[in-house]
Parts: sequence; C-alpha cells; structure tokens
Amino acid sequence: MRITITGINFNYDDGRDKDCTSVDLNYIADGFEFNNGKPVRLSHDQYEENKEDLNKLRLLVAEKIISDATNFIEDVQAYKDSLTNAE
Repeated sequence: MRITITGINFNYDDGRDKDCTSVDLNYIADGFEFNNGKPVRLSHDQYEENKEDLNKLRLLVAEKIISDATNFIEDVQAYKDSLTNAE
C-alpha cells in the first residue's frame, strides 16, 4: 500500500491579499479498497508544521482515509438498521 501526494493547493478564503487559510492535499492511494479520492484539507498551521516531512503529510492523509471509512461504515450501518426497524 502506498499514498502518493500529487498536488498541494493553497486556499485563500479571505482573498488572495490575505494569509492562506487552508491547504488541500491531492493524492493517489494504491492498494486500498476504500478510497474516495477527495483531497484532504489541512489547516494552514497543520500544513506548516508538517510540510518538511512527506511521511507526516502521508500520515495525515491516511488518518483522513480512516476517518472517512469509519464514517462510511457508521452511515451504512445506520441505514441498514433503519431498514431492519422499518419491518
């Protein structure tokens, strides 16, 4: 399994003349069954703290994938429960 960061996009929610507000990391995840392919959004501070260490950025992406997968499982379980309770 491998996560490859393919792009970094800086967001300026308050306008380009203001400080960066967040950063989106685009990535490819090889060898994972669950992958929604959405960029991982980091706060500007998170990015600044980790930008020099690619493995730390990969770790943040992996944590987001785990969070998304957990939320997906919980949502599907709630839907399944609603079908069972409807009977």
